[in-house]
Amino acid sequence: MMRLLRSAALLCCLLSTELFHAQTKSYVVVEAIQNLRSSDFQGSIAKVSEFLVNEGVRVEQQSLSQNVFTVKCNLSESQYLNYRKILLGCGFVVSDNLTRLDNTDRVNELNSSLQFQQEQLLQQRAALNKMSLESEQYTSMWQGAQDTESGIRQTQREIAQLTASEFYYAVELEIDDETYTPQSSSLTFVNMPGVEYSYYRVEQPKDTVTSPVYQGVFLKYVFTRGKSFATLGAYKSTSNSDSAVDSLASISSAYTEFFSFGFGQDFYSKHLGRGNRKFLNLYTGYTFGGMILSNDLKNKFSGYIAPSIGLELFKNKYILVDTKMNYVVPFKETRNVRGLAFNASFNFVF
Repeated sequence: MMRLLRSAALLCCLLSTELFHAQTKSYVVVEAIQNLRSSDFQGSIAKVSEFLVNEGVRVEQQSLSQNVFTVKCNLSESQYLNYRKILLGCGFVVSDNLTRLDNTDRVNELNSSLQFQQEQLLQQRAALNKMSLESEQYTSMWQGAQDTESGIRQTQREIAQLTASEFYYAVELEIDDETYTPQSSSLTFVNMPGVEYSYYRVEQPKDTVTSPVYQGVFLKYVFTRGKSFATLGAYKSTSNSDSAVDSLASISSAYTEFFSFGFGQDFYSKHLGRGNRKFLNLYTGYTFGGMILSNDLKNKFSGYIAPSIGLELFKNKYILVDTKMNYVVPFKETRNVRGLAFNASFNFVF
C-alpha cells in the first residue's frame, strides 16, 4: 500500500513538473526580411541553395525569374547565424529588417480554446447518445458535433504551427541581379526644394563673346531619391565691362548673362556604399537643358550637356548638403562658352 502511495505521489510530481514547463515555455519567431543586390546573380543563388540543402532546410516558397530570386524558409538560431555569413558573401544588403513576434500568449489562448472545444464535444456526444435517431433535434446536434470536431482540428493545426519550435527565424530573402536592376528597385519621390551657388569659369574666353568668370544662384529641386533634380537660375559676369573691354564692338558683342535651366540625375558607385552613407558619398551624373546667352543688345538660345562628378558632404532624411563640378558644353558658341562650373547646394524636405 505504501509503495502504491509513493508511486502515485511521484506521478503527481512528474505531472506537475510537466505542467509547469508547458506553462513557462515561450514561443518566439523572428521575421527576417532581407533584400540583396548581387553582381554575381547565379553564383549567389548557388551559394544560398547549397546552404539550404546542406542544412536540410525545408523551403516554404521559392521563385526564380530572369533577374529576381526569392525564397522563404524557417531556420533555427544556429542555422540563421550560418545563413548570415553566406548572405554577406553574396552581394550588397539593401535592406535587413528583423521583427520579433512572441506567440506565447496566442498559444495559451489556443490551448484554453482547445480545452473548451473538447469539453463541448464530450457534452454533445453524451447528448447524442441519449437521443433517439428519429428525434427532431438529433440532426442539428450531430451537425453541431461535426462543426466542433472541425474547429478542434483547426485549433490543433494552428497550435502545431506556432509550437513547432520555441524559437526560430522566419526568413524571406530576395536577391536582385544588379546587372539588370537600377539603383533603386522602386522609384521613391521626395519633395526637397533648395538653392545652389555656381562659379563658372570659361575655358577659352573671348572678349567679344564671353567674360572669363560668371557667378550664379539657382533654384534646385530634388524630386527622387537616387537622385533626380531640376535647376533654374542665371549666371552673371563678374567682370567690369568698362575695364574688361576696350571697344564699342566688344561691349555690344560680349554676353554678360546666362539664363539657364536643366534636368539632371546622379548615380552612386556600387563600390563606394551606393549613396547610403550620411557623409561623403561620391557620385557621377549629368545635366542637360538650355541656356539663353544675353547682353543689352542681343540674346541667343543654346542647348547644353554637362557631365559631372560630385561629393555629398552630408545627408539624412531631412537635408542634403552637396558639392559637384560640371563640365558645361553648350551646342552653340561652344569654343568660347564651354567651361567648368563649381557648385554647392543645400536642399531640405519641405
